[in-house]
Amino acid sequence: MKINKNITRHLIIRENGVRCNCRHNVQMMTHLVTSKDSHFIKVWEKHSTKLIHYDCGRIYFDNYKECYTIYGYKGHPSLLYKMPASLVTEKIEEGVICQGPLDLMEIPATYQGHKQSFLALTANNWLIRYDIDTGVILQKVYLSFRHKFRHIAWDCEEQTVVLKSTHNTMSTIAREASITQTLLMALAVFTVFPLEFVGLLEVTKNIFGQDITDSMLSQGIVIVMHQNSFVKFYSFDHILQM
Repeated sequence: MKINKNITRHLIIRENGVRCNCRHNVQMMTHLVTSKDSHFIKVWEKHSTKLIHYDCGRIYFDNYKECYTIYGYKGHPSLLYKMPASLVTEKIEEGVICQGPLDLMEIPATYQGHKQSFLALTANNWLIRYDIDTGVILQKVYLSFRHKFRHIAWDCEEQTVVLKSTHNTMSTIAREASITQTLLMALAVFTVFPLEFVGLLEVTKNIFGQDITDSMLSQGIVIVMHQNSFVKFYSFDHILQM
C-alpha cells in the first residue's frame, strides 16, 4: 500500500539525501497542486495574442518586447521594461536568459559582459544582448549573410550560447538541374561572459555523411543525427583545432 507523505516528510527525506532531490521537488510540487485541500486564488491576469514565454522569474509578452518580473509588489507580477516598437524585420525570433557563476558576476568586463543578460535572435539575423532589468541594448552582432539563424540555446556548463541555423533546402531549379548541395545547416558558438565569437561550424554532407538530418552542440560535443535513428558525436574543441 502506497503511503502519501506530507510536505514536511518530503523535506526531511530531501535533507537526508535518501534519493534524488529533483524527484522529491517534483513530488512536493505535485502534492501541493493536486491536493484536494489546496485552494487557488487568482491574483493577476494578462492576455496576449502572441506566445507567452517564461524564464528565470520573468514573463515575456509581445515577442519578448514586454517583460514582467514575478517578484513584484505584494507578490504580483510587475513591469520591468517595455521595448519600443520595431520593424517586422527586427522581430525577436527567440531569446534566452544567460546566467553565470557568482565569481564571474563580480569581475567587471567590457559592455557589462560580466552581468547576466537576455540574448535574442532577430528576424534580420542579429544577435543582441540586452540588460536583463532595463531592456537596454548592450551589444549587437550581425551573424551572417549566408545562414539564417533561428534557434538559440544556453549551455550553462560551458558558459556558451549556441545558435542554430535553418536547414538549407535545395531550390526547385537546382533540383531539376541535378545540382548537388552538401550544406545542411550551421552552428555558431559564442562565449557569454563577455560575449565573444568562438567559431562557426558548417554541417555538410560531404564531411559528416550523405544521410545526415540534423545537428546540435551541447557541452562541447557536436551531435549529428543520421537517418535510421543513428547518432554520432564529435569534439567541438578538436574540430576548432583542425
